[in-house]
Amino acid sequence: MRIERIRDVDEFLLISSDFRSRHSLLTNIVASVALSVAGGRTYDAYFYWVIRDGADVVGVALRTAPWNLVVSPMPYEAAELLGATVVAADPDLPGVNGPRQEVEAVYRGMQRLRKLQPSVHMTDVLYELAEYVPPPQIRGSARCATESDIPLLIAWHIQFALDADVPVRDVERFVPVRVAAAGLWLWEVEGEPRAMAGHADLVVAPTGTVGRIGPVYTPAEYRGRKYATAVTAHIIEILEPVCSTIMLYADVANPASNAVYRRLGFQQVTEVIETYLMPNPASQD
Repeated sequence: MRIERIRDVDEFLLISSDFRSRHSLLTNIVASVALSVAGGRTYDAYFYWVIRDGADVVGVALRTAPWNLVVSPMPYEAAELLGATVVAADPDLPGVNGPRQEVEAVYRGMQRLRKLQPSVHMTDVLYELAEYVPPPQIRGSARCATESDIPLLIAWHIQFALDADVPVRDVERFVPVRVAAAGLWLWEVEGEPRAMAGHADLVVAPTGTVGRIGPVYTPAEYRGRKYATAVTAHIIEILEPVCSTIMLYADVANPASNAVYRRLGFQQVTEVIETYLMPNPASQD
């Protein structure tokens, strides 16, 4: 096994293409983020990793600082080697996201060089749309967000992160980019926004096109009125004609959102974890 750090995003997308096609769901975040960088989105730093066994690519990983490292499925040995490599090359790494076994192996590799105390912050269910079930008619209508909506959307993204107890990062840069890409939608009632939903950049591969829905958010005062269901259904109807696969992630600890997605026709594929790390207090002087 060997680890390669790729410096150019277009080269990374090319080298990883076949592997990502074989693991289209569990590499979707890696692919959509890399595509956004190729399209001009900027981050504080970039780490693109390819793991090879001989000539074959057996895993990929990506980190766009200040965000976590995202890892794909890969052999346990490959994940350990990745951890040992990453901890030396990226000392500011805040955490690792991905399938549980791979994430645990990455940390095992990191522990060879640095004592760390990782903790699981969130477990997400990965859902794939099996057969879309349109919801009953819900009051209101959807419209694509425009530049004038950006202040509201920034505030909602911040509150979404606070409600989910996840770090608030990069919102002021992220929201205008998604609005410009027609990737965020509002559900309105009598002209007043009540909920939002969006989708990531579509990932096109020889095996088909994958669309990932998210974020989906309803302010607390408007919950319980099925606005999140309505706006999510609208995004599904936008993506269905152009995607062979539609997916999303949902916090396993949020039964209400999971129930909404199952009613719309999503089926669970697997779970992934989001983790954060800190120095092990026992290792400090």
